[in-house]
Amino acid sequence: MYKYGDVDIRTIQSILGHTSVATTQIYTHLDDDDIKKGISKNPISKLKI
Repeated sequence: MYKYGDVDIRTIQSILGHTSVATTQIYTHLDDDDIKKGISKNPISKLKI
C-alpha cells in the first residue's frame, strides 16, 4: 500500500499499531516476495469483501 502511494506512512503506522514511525519504516523496505508471503499467511487475506 505504501510503496505504490495508496496509503501514507502514518496510516500504515496506525494499522500496525506502532508507536514510532521508525518501526513502521522498517517494514517499508521489505522485498515484494516477503510481503506477498506474509499477506497470504494472514487470515484476513482469506476474507471475501
